[in-house]
Amino acid sequence: MKPKTMIQKEVARLSATLRPISPKQTEWAYTNCVEHIAYRAKSGMLTCPDCGHSWKSGDGTLCDTLEGCICPHCGAELKVHDTRRRTQKGVRYFCILTTCRGYQVIRVAQAHYSSKKGEPMKFYCTEVVQRWISPDGKVTDMALLRTFPSYYCDQWSLYSDMEVRPYNSLYDDVCKWSEVYPLIRTIPQLRRNGFKGDFYGISPVLLFKRLLSDTWIETLMKAGEIEDMKYFILNPRNAEMLWSSYLIARRHHYKINSLELWCDYLQMLNNLGQDIRNPKNICPANFIDAHDRAMRRIEAKRMKERTENERRWEA
Repeated sequence: MKPKTMIQKEVARLSATLRPISPKQTEWAYTNCVEHIAYRAKSGMLTCPDCGHSWKSGDGTLCDTLEGCICPHCGAELKVHDTRRRTQKGVRYFCILTTCRGYQVIRVAQAHYSSKKGEPMKFYCTEVVQRWISPDGKVTDMALLRTFPSYYCDQWSLYSDMEVRPYNSLYDDVCKWSEVYPLIRTIPQLRRNGFKGDFYGISPVLLFKRLLSDTWIETLMKAGEIEDMKYFILNPRNAEMLWSSYLIARRHHYKINSLELWCDYLQMLNNLGQDIRNPKNICPANFIDAHDRAMRRIEAKRMKERTENERRWEA
């Protein structure tokens, strides 16, 4: 896709200046992203998938199964599986977090590995997606072409060019699936907004985007309210609708044991026409009883509406 906007043209120009994935980063991906499994035959012979060396363990079978083993030839730490399979292959993703001229860049690489019993493992990786995040949280995607049929998520055209592409939900998915290379670089705006290197189980691109564009996420990150922050990131509509009520509850030192239930309670109050910025409504002394009462009122309202609709149809 030909870059059209000014930011797309800038991202395309800067992308060409990035260095390739380094041998050190590739080695880390080989060690940490691939499951290294030793093949164990019925005879008790173990075969290392990394170098192809075979040996018979002197320890017990159960000990190897529970604790794994170390290849005496290459020193690789291996898990042990009893299997008659002679081959192993798969695909993994890992991402590198870096910066470039004020942009936060998330570079996603696809790693292919395959091993055959008695032979060293074959491993190679290819960069497939780059996600460029501006200081105001806008994301521009660079990626390889996708082959057809497109519903196979790992089918990238590896010989295509890295170009600006329209948004695709697959780019979010590969970021979620990726292991993060431990040496990361972040733009000053992220550190200013409270990021200290922990993603708390959230996809890096989602966390960075929301942390740069939403003030309430920045507030929660700096306050250390991590579980609340994760909930609002995953439920942006509730954040927009109930953020003022959340601040009022915190200002009155109201303890919210379950943010999900509390937001559900406020949505019911709003449906019933109640003021969700009144502390008397949003900070009940007995939350469970208040939630149950609201549920009964909502159910009664629905029953009344259903009865009225049936009467209209009968008429």
